[in-house]
Amino acid sequence: MVTVDVTDALARRAGDLADRFTLRGFDAIHLSAALWLRAELGRPIEFWASDQRLEAAAKRERFTAVNP
Repeated sequence: MVTVDVTDALARRAGDLADRFTLRGFDAIHLSAALWLRAELGRPIEFWASDQRLEAAAKRERFTAVNP
């Protein structure tokens, strides 16, 4: 598990993701943080979600989505 600070940039991106994929607020934050982390690590990461809309959005952002 990794803790990611919610910066202004991360929150703005979350807003864009919420609009684009019709996500709830915290789901958009989750996806935005994962995008940030993937960019920081410079390698693919798995995205875990049990919400179908969030899982679909993650797949559209080219994550390997895992639904536990």
